Amino acid sequence: AYKIFSTAYRNHCRRFNLRMNLICGIINQELAI
Repeated sequence: AYKIFSTAYRNHCRRFNLRMNLICGIINQELAI
């Protein structure tokens, strides 16, 4: 059960990090312009 939970948590974190990277990239582009 713990392994399944850790795997799901890791996948959720990866998805969250991707979303944060996307938002940060857009903000950086707007600041650069």
